[in-house]
Amino acid sequence: MRWHGLIGRRMRTFTGWYLARLTMYGFGQTALAISFTVLILPTRVIDLVPAESKNTYLGLLSLTGL
Repeated sequence: MRWHGLIGRRMRTFTGWYLARLTMYGFGQTALAISFTVLILPTRVIDLVPAESKNTYLGLLSLTGL
């Protein structure tokens, strides 16, 4: 860490390994969210709503961001 300016605050310098781990964590979270949206959510909608309105409910869930 190093001192920054006259205020006396410490600035943190991020290493390449820290940023790589942060990026890998972001990719993992994105993969989990996509798999939930594409694979798990449609099968649960089919189980819970009538067959004739499943596309409506899936569209509403996608629109609201769930």
